[in-house]
Amino acid sequence: YTIQHNAAVVVADLRKETRFQPSPTLLDHGVVSGMSVVIRGRTHPYGVLAVHATRRRRFDADDANTLTAVANVLGMAIERANTDAQLRESEARSRFLASVVEQSEDAILTRDLDDVVMSWNPGAEKLYGYSAEYAIGRKARELQLRDLSEPEYQQLLGRIRAAYRVGFEMPCTTASGETVYVFGTAGPLYDDSGRHIGEIVVARDMSALRRARDALMQLNDDLERRVAERTAQLEAAYREAEALSYSI
Repeated sequence: YTIQHNAAVVVADLRKETRFQPSPTLLDHGVVSGMSVVIRGRTHPYGVLAVHATRRRRFDADDANTLTAVANVLGMAIERANTDAQLRESEARSRFLASVVEQSEDAILTRDLDDVVMSWNPGAEKLYGYSAEYAIGRKARELQLRDLSEPEYQQLLGRIRAAYRVGFEMPCTTASGETVYVFGTAGPLYDDSGRHIGEIVVARDMSALRRARDALMQLNDDLERRVAERTAQLEAAYREAEALSYSI
């Protein structure tokens, strides 16, 4: 009843109360008078703070104000406890994610909407050859993507700003000038408030696999060529045998 009316409720005689159904527990304990106020939160009430008396008592406005002040202090304490708990949970989650990123063998990097690198894990250092200290604050265009044409780079910027999620397979240039083939995914990056601030990229070196795939394709091409040559030889031999048989 107190929460529904969102105001202090004073009960002069609980045994004669008609606004709501009195609590049997209070009646069993001989409660006669009482007063209750809402414990408020920023978004919703947390509950009710009440005082009771086993003798008839008249609660006035000062009593209501005092109890409301205590309830407000309780509300702020609950808010702070919840905020501290959420902060600890967020920090624990952040430490866990940071640990995963740091220990990952994959290259994981984040960049803002203008392609400026914000984070660069050890996997990215190993794959692209640039230290995190060097890479952070620079554009990926100046690092592993320096061989992109201007139209291709503008298309990449458009994708980042449009918050698209894509898979990719592409050549990249390392710090030493070596070309490596990487595949991975890129998707939008959001801050704690849900605002789109950039992109997160996860990539893996597939150079060895690509070389093996190219070698396998070359082997298949050679095999098909040899089969075609052998088939042609067999067909020629068959025709010669047919001609000889006809002559005989």
